Amino acid sequence: MNNLSSKWIKVSEPFPHILLVELARSPVNAISTEFWKAYGALFDAISEETPDVRAVVLSSAFPDIFSAGLDLLEAGEIAKATADADPESTDAARIALDFKKQIKPFQEAITAPERCLFPVIAAVHGMVVGLGVDIISACDIRYAASNTRFTIKEIDIGLAADMGTLAYLPKITGNMSFIREMAYTTQWFPASKAEQIGLVSKVVEGGKKEVDAAALELAQLIVRKSPIAVTGTKRLLSHARDHSVAENLEYTSLWNSAMLQTKYRPRPNGQNGSKSLSLSLMYYMLSLLGILSMQLDLSMFWRAYGALFDSISESRPDIRAVVISSAFQDIFSAGFDLYNAGQIVKGRTEANPASDAARISMTFQKQIEMIQEAIMAPERCTFPVIAAIHGINIGLGVDIVSACDIRYAASDSRFTLKQVDIGMAADMGTLAYLPRVMGNLSFVREMAYTAEWFSASRAEQMGLVSKVVEGGREEVVASALELAKVIATKSPIAVTGTKRLLSHGRDHSVAESLQFTTWWNAIMLQTKDFLKRPGSSFLPARPGDFKFGKPKL
Repeated sequence: MNNLSSKWIKVSEPFPHILLVELARSPVNAISTEFWKAYGALFDAISEETPDVRAVVLSSAFPDIFSAGLDLLEAGEIAKATADADPESTDAARIALDFKKQIKPFQEAITAPERCLFPVIAAVHGMVVGLGVDIISACDIRYAASNTRFTIKEIDIGLAADMGTLAYLPKITGNMSFIREMAYTTQWFPASKAEQIGLVSKVVEGGKKEVDAAALELAQLIVRKSPIAVTGTKRLLSHARDHSVAENLEYTSLWNSAMLQTKYRPRPNGQNGSKSLSLSLMYYMLSLLGILSMQLDLSMFWRAYGALFDSISESRPDIRAVVISSAFQDIFSAGFDLYNAGQIVKGRTEANPASDAARISMTFQKQIEMIQEAIMAPERCTFPVIAAIHGINIGLGVDIVSACDIRYAASDSRFTLKQVDIGMAADMGTLAYLPRVMGNLSFVREMAYTAEWFSASRAEQMGLVSKVVEGGREEVVASALELAKVIATKSPIAVTGTKRLLSHGRDHSVAESLQFTTWWNAIMLQTKDFLKRPGSSFLPARPGDFKFGKPKL
C-alpha cells in the first residue's frame, strides 16, 4: 500500500482487507491545506482503487498527539490573502463567497470517511484539538486510549467550528448540554468523559500502541462479515441519523429489496433453523387499571403481533399501557425464523427465473414493508408500550423492543444485532431507531458491524434501556407492570399527547415540533382532564380519577 502513502500520511496493510492510516505531519499533525487535500484524496482513492479493502483504522504516527488541529499560521495567511485579494473591494457578500469556496472542499475532505463503503475506525490517543475532533467525528467508530484529551478549540480563535464537529456531535453523542458547554468554553475533557457522553464507544487502557491494537482487532471482526451487509448497515445508519424513522424505513425497504438478491444465503441449520419456537400469542388483562401484559414469541408470528396491537387500539379503549415480554425464562426472542426466511428468499428469486432484478426487488420491498408495518405497531398505539426484556435478545427481537416506548431489562439480558452475520442489513427498525434512542452512535455502529453481544448494563449505559432490574423474567415483568400502573393513573389524553409529541420531536426540527405542539395542545387543552387536580404537581401523587377511554384521533 506504499502507493497510497503520501508526504504526511502513512498507509499500511497490517492484515488482509484492513488498512492502517497514520497521520504523520511533524511535529503535531497540524492540518494544512496540502494535508487536508491529501487526506480527502486518500479516502476517495481507497474507495475507488482498492475494492478488496473492508475496514480502515485511522490513527496518528506520533505517540503523544493525534492532531493539534488547524495549522493556524497558514490559516491566518489564507484569510489575509482572501480579504486582500481585491483591496478596492469592500463588498462583504463577495468576500463571503470567496470564503465559502474554500470552506466547502475543506469540509468534503474532512468528511471523506463518511462517503466510503467500508467502516472507518478512529484510534485516538494523546491530544485531540479542534479540527482533530472534526476528523474523528466523521468516522464510523471511535476508540480512545486512556491518555486521550479532547478540546473543541475553534471559539478561542474567533470562529465557530465549521468542518463537522457541530454537525456531528449533536447526532452521535448523548449529552447536548455537555457538547454546548465544551463548544462554548473550549475546556479539555478526558477519554472517560468522551465515553460517558458517547463520543467514543471504548476507552483502551494505555496509549497509541494499545488503542491501535484494539481498533485493528475490531477491524478484523468486521472484515469477517459480508461486505454487502456491512456497507448496507453503514448506509442505513447514516440515513437514519439524518431522516425520520418513517423515511428511513422506506429507504431501508428499497435498499434491501435489491441487496437481498445477494448470493449469500442464510443457513437452514443456523439460528432458528433446527427448532422453531411455537408459543402462540397470549395476553391477559388487568382490567381495573386498564393494563395489558403480553407474552409472545416473535420468530413466526409477526402478522399476529401487528394485528394484536391494532386490535387492542381499536377494540379496547380502556387500555392505558401495554407490557410486552416473553413466556420463556431464558430468552426474549431468537429473532427471525431463518429457515423460513431462507425459503422465502429462495422462492422469490426462483419463482420466475426469467424475472428481472427490478421485479424481484419490488416483490422483496412489499414483503419487507409488510413486516415493518407489523413490527412498528407499538408506535401507532395511543398508549405507551413497555418492553420487559430478559435473557437472550437477537436480531429482530431488538427491532421489536426498539419500537416500544420504554425498555426495562433484567440483569440476565444479552443483546446482539445479528443481521450482518446472515449477509443483510437490519431492515425492521433497529437501524432507524437506535441512532435516536441510544446516545452513542459509535457503539451502535460497532455492534451493527460486528454482531457482538452486549450486556444489560451496557445497554443501560448506552441508552437502549432505561432500567436494569436485578434478576430475570419475573423481576423485570413485575417492575414493568409497576411502571404501567403509574402511567395508568395519569390522564390518557395527556399521556397520548406526550407520546405523539415525543415521537414528532424525535423526527423533526425544534421549530417544526413546537409548531406541531401548538396545534396539538390548542385542541387537547380543551379536555376536561386539564387542571382536574389544580396544584397537584406540588402535592404528593395520588391515583387519578380520569375516565377510561382513549381520544378519537
